[in-house]
Amino acid sequence: METILIVGGAGYIGCHTTLLLWQHGYKIIVLDDYLNGKYPPLPWAHIIHGNMANTELLNTIFLEHSIKAVIHLAASINIAESVSAPLVYYENNLANTINVLHCMIRHNVHQIVFASTAAVYGMPDTVPIAESATCKPITPYGMSKYMCEQIIQDLHRAYGLQSVILRFFNVAGAHQTEDLSMFYTSKTHLIPLLFHATMSEKPFNIFGTTHQTIDGSCVRDYVHVMDVAQAHLKALIFLKNGGQQLIANIASGHGTSVKEVIKTTEQYLHLPARIIEQQSRSSDPAQLVANIDQAQNTLFWRPERSNISYILETFGRFFLSA
Repeated sequence: METILIVGGAGYIGCHTTLLLWQHGYKIIVLDDYLNGKYPPLPWAHIIHGNMANTELLNTIFLEHSIKAVIHLAASINIAESVSAPLVYYENNLANTINVLHCMIRHNVHQIVFASTAAVYGMPDTVPIAESATCKPITPYGMSKYMCEQIIQDLHRAYGLQSVILRFFNVAGAHQTEDLSMFYTSKTHLIPLLFHATMSEKPFNIFGTTHQTIDGSCVRDYVHVMDVAQAHLKALIFLKNGGQQLIANIASGHGTSVKEVIKTTEQYLHLPARIIEQQSRSSDPAQLVANIDQAQNTLFWRPERSNISYILETFGRFFLSA
């Protein structure tokens, strides 16, 4: 049984990933500081409360557990906040990641799966976006992730670090049976905000309705959180089989506009949303849709749950019962 350290493993994506990996026979060690809220107990994992800034704790974890690989999910993720507080993002996302990488090299752990983001692409020139597209982040959040990517690739050249960098697009939805969706409550994610606003009959803001898209609203690529968990599993298999370096988009490969999400949510809830149209934001690309050939052809991964109706259904099932 291989032991995997998941940094940030008690968060939204982490909860789903730890469960899936445990179901596939991995022993899971989770390091999480629980700063983003109250998380479930995760009986299938060994939980260590702490922060990746704590080098002493990291060293202890590597000394006491036979860690085979690290999945790095921990990060500050509020794009707007990163603009107003960039040092917080560079400290947590970049400097603390360097702490993790230092400890990995020191303890001869040479496999990492790193959670990156579509934000590294900035304002893409072409859509769908392939991994070969020029990366030009426009926010400290995106830049912090891109800098981590570069460091990880440097460590391959210097120390032989094997890595899979997964660039997530818009992760959404929830596990089909386990109630993990309650932790998908980000103040910046469209679907939970839309559910809360519609159920409470409060106004919901659309930022930008004159984009060159199918209906004028922004188009995003939504991927189900369990498909994301599956991507981590496939990444570990890739590394175990000798894979050295890979960067892969993790998405559905299809775009859905904000207005389409609203319409589908209204149909699911049988309630109208109170929409207020606002000016577009400078940090919002009109379209972010992925080319997922790399993940499909190299990781043998498929987005099996990532249509918007199923995403809303799995999230809504637990939201409505809360």
